[in-house]
Amino acid sequence: MSLFQQEATEETEVAEKTKTWLTAALASMRGSFCEFLGFMPLIFGTAILLTTAPTQLNFAAEPDPRMVAPPNAVRGRLPSIAPTPARDAAKTFRVLDGFRMDLLAAEPLVASPVAMAYDENGRAYVCEMRDYPYTDKAHHQRNQENPTDAAIGTVRLLEDTDGDGVFDQSTVFADGLSWPTGVACWKGGVFVAATPDIWYLKDTDGDGKADVRIKVFTGFRKLNVQAVMNNLVWGLDNHIHGAGGSNGGQIRPGDKPDAKPLVMTRNDFRFDPVTEQFEVLPGGARFGGTFDDWGHRFLCDIRNPAQHIVLPQRYLARNPYLAAPGPLHDMAESGDQLPVYRISQPELWRVLRAERWAGERDIVMPRSELVGAGVVTSSSGITSYRGAAYPQNYRDNIFVCECAGNLFYRLQVTPDGPTFKATRVDGKAEMVASTDNWFRPVNFVNAPDGTLHVVDMYRENIEHPWSIPDDIHAAVDLESGRERGRLWRLAPQNFTPRKPPRLGHATTVELVATLENPNSWWRETAQRLLFERQDQSAVPALRKMVKRGRTAQARVHALWTLAGLNRLNDEDVLAGLKDQAAGVRENAVKLAELQLGTARVPRAVEASRRDSSGGTPNEARQRRTLPDALIKLASDSDARVRFQLAFTLGEFLSSEMGSAPASGAASGAPAASTTGVRREGASNSGRGARAPQSISERAAEALATIARRDAADSWIRTAVLSSVANTSDQLLTRTRPDRRHPWQGR
Repeated sequence: MSLFQQEATEETEVAEKTKTWLTAALASMRGSFCEFLGFMPLIFGTAILLTTAPTQLNFAAEPDPRMVAPPNAVRGRLPSIAPTPARDAAKTFRVLDGFRMDLLAAEPLVASPVAMAYDENGRAYVCEMRDYPYTDKAHHQRNQENPTDAAIGTVRLLEDTDGDGVFDQSTVFADGLSWPTGVACWKGGVFVAATPDIWYLKDTDGDGKADVRIKVFTGFRKLNVQAVMNNLVWGLDNHIHGAGGSNGGQIRPGDKPDAKPLVMTRNDFRFDPVTEQFEVLPGGARFGGTFDDWGHRFLCDIRNPAQHIVLPQRYLARNPYLAAPGPLHDMAESGDQLPVYRISQPELWRVLRAERWAGERDIVMPRSELVGAGVVTSSSGITSYRGAAYPQNYRDNIFVCECAGNLFYRLQVTPDGPTFKATRVDGKAEMVASTDNWFRPVNFVNAPDGTLHVVDMYRENIEHPWSIPDDIHAAVDLESGRERGRLWRLAPQNFTPRKPPRLGHATTVELVATLENPNSWWRETAQRLLFERQDQSAVPALRKMVKRGRTAQARVHALWTLAGLNRLNDEDVLAGLKDQAAGVRENAVKLAELQLGTARVPRAVEASRRDSSGGTPNEARQRRTLPDALIKLASDSDARVRFQLAFTLGEFLSSEMGSAPASGAASGAPAASTTGVRREGASNSGRGARAPQSISERAAEALATIARRDAADSWIRTAVLSSVANTSDQLLTRTRPDRRHPWQGR
């Protein structure tokens, strides 16, 4: 087993960076054998480091000097902090802009909540991570798995039976779970992320308790309690997405323990709930994952409050010669640079730790670990607000929890080429801050009522036991508050609670109409139910909505719902490509890949050739329409449309050459090398000003158009280069050196 699977998070990150550097070095030395020989000792040394067990390297034998108790070690127990009764907790908040915090549930109805999801009838499934951070402190060991910890996590089912907007009924839906951290609804039950497994749980007899319990996937490594898989959320693509953390694992189907595993390192993932196909994605979010209305995914990672996954790995894998940058972009300032303004007093143990480490000259730590408060240290639960209950200027703001500071804040998201920037909004104050040290916001959910519901773990202390010096750890109770927990509604002025929804009883026609709802929860739930039911009678209404839906969001949902029903056609995609909203065009470009599969594109190319030689003109024109429409978008005014098009054109070129496109296989293997298209490009290179005639030539010219326009953008350059593994000579010819290009990167 490699270093990636065996070492703790910090060593894993070093190994990942080393692996990335090594890949880039090999790519840059391609074609230079002498330079390669010069690097051989370093390369072999690095390879040994990456593949040698940590015990052989004596990593585990080295004590961490930050954790060793000094001569003036803390003795005995540190003073504890009293919790605030639930009835008085709302008084501890300072909330901006006239908002308020409404209590939805408290102990004993809920305990140690970390994630939640609402089903189609407004019932809340809540993951209770009661086993955080351990259950057997006496035998807990640093930087290793701790098998003596008991699986005492639960999923709680909460209901509002009288329609007043507050939960009044609580049932333990499932217990005996290990580290439950994510939940997603499906066909009357839920998928639950509970390391080392993903379960499907369902109540079939109506008693509110799961009597169906199926282990769907297994093999997620149970190592670092703050680096586990978490936060299962539905994507536009009819898949369930999860944040993978950095523990990694060897993932297998739950009923096939001897199957060949899919190895994860620091990745996120998605799976198809119908086929149960599992796919590794770029990411590695510590705790949190969210989508905007157009399917862009954002993560957070402790000191990195907002990250955008810009580069999909399945596209990058097509070009083995490409030394691509990391797939994530830090949208916001992070760690030491991003201040937070708590109104509670820092815990004594946190102050003692910071003072100790700040006084140690030989210990190099981020500034965020050398002060007791004031900077981001525990980003979690990142959520894009997509409801309709708040003022318009809150729309698409990103909310991030800072549980160590007893607060959460918001960031304004603005486009920045194919990615985004996220900046502070509220000056020297936070959206919500509490004087109560027990207030521990860790997550949010876009709720049916159009507001954000806040998941408050409500613990006296939250910190990783491996991040506290031994003597201070012994003096602090990290399990205090295990039986407590709160759920809150962040409500705007004059907000009136609504009765729970009843979408489970909606007809197919009503579900299609719900795709136009301004609240994302209603749209996403309607799409999920249409996908579950597979009712083909929805197709005509969906096609009408693609063309004439009242909102751009409705038109995007209609396109993806048609794809989920396996009824998407060229006309649907063409309507999306011509849409006035850039987000719709971007998604239509992506969906065009489903139409330009290996079974279709060669026929379209052949039709174009018959057309030029007196074949069947009508058939040829019909089959060329979709590629033509895609190619025209090379001059689109929106950078994210051009960015996606650069990737999609690579799929088209790969499939035209007879290789399976990355979108059709989870492996994302690069296209096989062929010579036909290369010779075609070479033979036409001397034709002067004559416009390319074949679709492949026009696609190559479209890539060149994007390359010329966006040469200064490193993300778009990468997208273009990922698409030319076998046609790089054509790109070089079309971006002639006599043209002026701003090749300097961002």
